[in-house]
Amino acid sequence: MPAPLTRILARSEAQARQILISKRFLTSINSLQEITEAQLGAKAEMTIELLRNAGTEFPPPNMEVLSARKLIHGGILYKLSDSTSASWVNTPGNRSALLEHFGTEVIIKDRAFHFIIKNIPISFNPTSPIAITDIKRKGGLQAKSVVKARYIKPIAHRNPKQ
Repeated sequence: MPAPLTRILARSEAQARQILISKRFLTSINSLQEITEAQLGAKAEMTIELLRNAGTEFPPPNMEVLSARKLIHGGILYKLSDSTSASWVNTPGNRSALLEHFGTEVIIKDRAFHFIIKNIPISFNPTSPIAITDIKRKGGLQAKSVVKARYIKPIAHRNPKQ
């Protein structure tokens, strides 16, 4: 397998084991920023243990927090033991149960990916929800899979004859 493809696959596998916790509102105080990364890891482990003891649908038995990293924008990136654990966290019911024990001022953010779609007509309006829905339908994408759309080159920078 070519080296660039191997790196892409390794990065993809690593990202599949991550969850991002961020402030619920931009104006809210981020109490997690004053805590060290080791304490953040311990807080997440304690949250998982509380979920196991709560009697609800248990987290996967091998679910473990390997690391916690503070990000510049105030979020916390957690690396879990495997992608099954991250998938479990991303299930809506499990996500809300986890956040009940973790704190009310935070949310788990969905991972966003940038991608380019070729041959979109120049009449496409990236701010129109109807146009985005049409592109998703024609492209075979799932509902809510496209968060926002934009042109690579802003309209103001286009050639007038384009």
